[in-house]
Amino acid sequence: MQTHHLTITSHNEIYFSEAPAHKVWMSDAAGHKRVVYEGINWPRGVRVSADRSLLVVDDPPTSWVWAFQIQVDGSLINGRPFYRLEASDESSATDAGGMVFDSEGFLYVATKQGVQVCDQRGRVTAIIDAPGSDGVSNVFFGGPVLQWLYVTDWGKIYRRPVKRRGAAPITVPIDIRQNALNNRNR
Repeated sequence: MQTHHLTITSHNEIYFSEAPAHKVWMSDAAGHKRVVYEGINWPRGVRVSADRSLLVVDDPPTSWVWAFQIQVDGSLINGRPFYRLEASDESSATDAGGMVFDSEGFLYVATKQGVQVCDQRGRVTAIIDAPGSDGVSNVFFGGPVLQWLYVTDWGKIYRRPVKRRGAAPITVPIDIRQNALNNRNR
């Protein structure tokens, strides 16, 4: 599992994808895990929105990123293809990977075309070219005020300053060891 295959909420819920089984899972703070969605062709990257109300899941063989509303119990409702990414050829495959939200709700998606920036209505508003020829696999914000956009390019890492800032990370402490112990004992 790669880092963009999972995301953690402020309620210590972990959402993660299992692409070969076409499933999205959720593990709650107590370590109980369950399938919260089945049916995406090849779910890979998962990310929670800046306001913590949506879960987005990309589907690399297609041009879509799905959006789901997160319910109080962690379940997902109203799932649908929402963000339509640009593909470089007729196949519609984007090879979407990691994703991150900025503080204004724009979604940044790592693809073979580069970083595709999507607005809140699901439209691509910009594509930041990949630094190499193989596309990018992950994208994230860093720096003291989240002013740097980082991308990974299959073994290399690049950064650039950006005008928008990354969304603030979760601030609730997470005991990963306890969650791992709970999962192992099930």
